[in-house]
Amino acid sequence: MSVTYYAGPDGHGQIELAVDDPGHGYLHARVYGGASTDMTLVAGARMAEMLADITAAVLSDESSAWVRGLGLLTAERCRALLPVAQEAITLAVGGTDRYERVYVDQEGVGKLPPLCVNCNEGSGFSGMVTISSQCVEYGHHPYGAGPDARWVD
Repeated sequence: MSVTYYAGPDGHGQIELAVDDPGHGYLHARVYGGASTDMTLVAGARMAEMLADITAAVLSDESSAWVRGLGLLTAERCRALLPVAQEAITLAVGGTDRYERVYVDQEGVGKLPPLCVNCNEGSGFSGMVTISSQCVEYGHHPYGAGPDARWVD
């Protein structure tokens, strides 16, 4: 599942965040009409730095701020970008299975099976399930259910 997010007005100044490989820890970013038309790779800790820059710009009294990976942005653009960046980074870091359990659309509420954080049981993606001796001994631990939740096959 590849996802592209857009923030801001169409055309000049619109910001694009593309997550091509969910769960692989990177995304690509571009500001249309900016100094470069190329996509910038934002990976690993740089995603957290970018999110911190966007958040700081939204919370500051400054009219513009430098955002790593995107360049100089107005605080107004950062306000439009913040929720989009949060969602894109969640997908880039957590992968599709976890993203779908955090950002649930109303049609999907309650329809996804539990997802084990140790062995990926419940994944809708082929090849995702692994064998976990911890699950065999103690049962599965569902993602997003708290530290004491378990289910048994």
